[in-house]
Amino acid sequence: MVACFALLAAVPFLLTTIPPLTDIPGHIGRFSVQTASPGDALLRFYGFHWRLTLNLASDVLVELLHSMAGIVPLVWLLCALTPLLTVVGIAAIARQLNPRGADSLPWALLFVFNFAFLYGFLNFTLTLALGLIAVAAWLGLQSRPWRRALLFIGVTPMLLIGHGVAGFVMLVLIVGHGVGEALRDRPMRRRRETRAALIRLWPPLVAGATTVLVWRLTGARGGGPTAWILDRKLDALVTMLRDQNMVFDVGSVVCALFVTIVGFRSGARLRGGAAGMVIGLTALFVITPSLISGSNRIDTRLAPVIALLALALLDWSQVERSRRRAVLLTGFALLAARFMVTTISFARYDRRYAMELQALPHIPVGSRVLNLARVDCGTQGWRSQRLEHLGSFATTTRGSWVNAQWSVDGLQLLDVKYRPSPDYVSDPSQLIWPAHCIDRSQPFGVREHHTLLESMPRLPLARVEYLWLIGERLPAGYRDPRLHRVWNDDISELYRVQ
Repeated sequence: MVACFALLAAVPFLLTTIPPLTDIPGHIGRFSVQTASPGDALLRFYGFHWRLTLNLASDVLVELLHSMAGIVPLVWLLCALTPLLTVVGIAAIARQLNPRGADSLPWALLFVFNFAFLYGFLNFTLTLALGLIAVAAWLGLQSRPWRRALLFIGVTPMLLIGHGVAGFVMLVLIVGHGVGEALRDRPMRRRRETRAALIRLWPPLVAGATTVLVWRLTGARGGGPTAWILDRKLDALVTMLRDQNMVFDVGSVVCALFVTIVGFRSGARLRGGAAGMVIGLTALFVITPSLISGSNRIDTRLAPVIALLALALLDWSQVERSRRRAVLLTGFALLAARFMVTTISFARYDRRYAMELQALPHIPVGSRVLNLARVDCGTQGWRSQRLEHLGSFATTTRGSWVNAQWSVDGLQLLDVKYRPSPDYVSDPSQLIWPAHCIDRSQPFGVREHHTLLESMPRLPLARVEYLWLIGERLPAGYRDPRLHRVWNDDISELYRVQ
């Protein structure tokens, strides 16, 4: 059954050519620069410099494998494998710790296609999936401590380098399990048992500390802000399953919470190491900053992992059979409904991507393209068009400069060389917003959100050859003699700059 669920988790991708995850076109654009040969025209606009960071999972895999498959097929494969491996990892942990009471496992699997994954945080979600499998291996090798030690001396640095936050999730789960088991049914010997349990955890802890130390001494570190923000924490809990419909998505989270409460009232429990893992992960979510060195949405990434673990490890074995069956069947029903919605939405996104990318043949190779992509806010923006980074395909297919590539010091290895103006260099300079998302009381230069029309006079059009509007069009009466429209569809336009 686990194999069936794992394979089904990859099915939505079979209906797509480009993974419809928001950030993925940006990843693909960066990989195009990363794999460019010396002398490639792309390197006039961008640079790529290998440095040790805790955010390299997909970068390393693309570097090793792109010559065999090509960038777009390889990224498609990595994206499709991520939910598959996540299902395998969470089911393997449940099999180790909750073999007779995992009746809420289908409810846990709701959170595989979570907002962080759909947003396209590829390095985090891929590393997390591998980290869950690693935790299951740690649990399964308890009777072979030296084999386990050798394995995790090697695995821990790879996962931390793949993505630092996902690597720390693995460490927290291992430590939480060890402490939880030490305290289980031994109230008189807690201090001694906890100390012994921590000593047995030395392989991943020593390997992790060594990796972080080497990174701090020799690697690149982010220069952006670090901040703990309560609103981001609360938002992460509400948006864990954000996808196509606000009522359906928030309702699914509420139903999962209701099932958990009903379980505890009926006698279901998190026991020993399982409780330690969930408590440790919850503590990590609470104390971890929302922004770390410019890396955003840390809360969004961590919140669904708590739900995954808590629902998979909640032991229902002491609950009456009829209630267990009801939980299992309703979980399967909701999982099937959400899976169907996700699959249909992937097919629709793929058609939209194909329509928008018809603009690319109208862009000469090596052009400089100023990209503006519409995003929405509030309830209107709950279902994203996922077009924010689609303009990066001009970099991949046309060797073009586009202002949609992100470049955060110490986190990404991409360097944007061509800078037509200080305001239009890299992500998020390509984002434009509808009027209802704008706070007019603030000056233009202070606000993060701007409309298309107020941005137009400030665009550095003299230093680019094309203006590509995605998800937005100029009003019918708007006139600018520098702009000549060469392509359009129902929501987007491409202009050549005279």
